[in-house]
Amino acid sequence: GGPLKGVELNMQLPLTFLPGFWQDFGLLANYTHVTSDIDYVLQSANGVPTLTTTNDLIGLSKDAASATLYYEKDDFSIRTTGSYRSGYLRSIPSGGNDSDVLGNKSTLFVDASASYNLTSNVTLILEAQNLTDERNTLYIDSVRQDTLFETRIGRTFTVGVTARF
Repeated sequence: GGPLKGVELNMQLPLTFLPGFWQDFGLLANYTHVTSDIDYVLQSANGVPTLTTTNDLIGLSKDAASATLYYEKDDFSIRTTGSYRSGYLRSIPSGGNDSDVLGNKSTLFVDASASYNLTSNVTLILEAQNLTDERNTLYIDSVRQDTLFETRIGRTFTVGVTARF
């Protein structure tokens, strides 16, 4: 166990105070920062720890942030979102790789979506995910951060129609 300390900031800002075309824009944003000092028992004998280490909480990024810029007017809306997550640990030790940790490197994903009401009951929807073709990289060794493997999800585009009866 060990302590977690952090702060989270959120903002929701419709830009209705701007003139003309610009008043239909808005911004959503958040930021989280967390620190942790977790004591891990790596070996024990008869229930007594014989080898310990202190590190970050597994699965917890120190920093995470996202921001969405949107435009909404009558029957049309469009938005784009950027989501950042700093690197984080997956396991301590790395699990069979003779290394102190297994971790994930930081990521930044960018998505977008748009919708248009064709009628009061039918809406056309377009979505694009991972526009920057971000990859997920796992590493071993907390100092060298040697790439263990990398996955590529690719970009995803979706078109849909919603009908209300």
